[in-house]
Amino acid sequence: GCAFRSAPAAGRGHMTSESQRVHYATFPPTSGTHHPTPAVWDTYTHPVDPRQAVHNLEHGAIVIWYGLALSAAERSRLDDFYNERPNGILISPLQDPSPGVVYPKHERLGARIALTAWTAPRRSPDKGTTYIAVCPRVDLDAFRAFRDAFLGRGPERIPVSQLRPGS
Repeated sequence: GCAFRSAPAAGRGHMTSESQRVHYATFPPTSGTHHPTPAVWDTYTHPVDPRQAVHNLEHGAIVIWYGLALSAAERSRLDDFYNERPNGILISPLQDPSPGVVYPKHERLGARIALTAWTAPRRSPDKGTTYIAVCPRVDLDAFRAFRDAFLGRGPERIPVSQLRPGS
């Protein structure tokens, strides 16, 4: 039941100031100019700055965004998925619009969930591909397949063992 798409990566530059407005080519964001510091690895109930989460994607993360209308039961299922193998996973509600961020025309997530990843060949980190799966509900089989296919394959291949919760 998930809709899957891919797109070429949009660059790896860092923001030059905290107030910099960033334009992303995808919704949710998957690559492009981002904050110089990644977000702390965790599962959040308040929105993470998308510009930071894109840095996590560059390190090889899977970022799972959920709409503000997601039910408590589905949110609990996201935590169950996270707790299976939390390294390299970031979960956050997606504030839309988000301060300092411009997205292309899109449909808000509402009660849906989006999984995002940014991959690149080891020898050509600037020639990457990004992936988005938008799902109407938590689908553990689909989420595991997405995680297993893309986790740890970002342009900056930080070992997944180092992408621990709280760091």
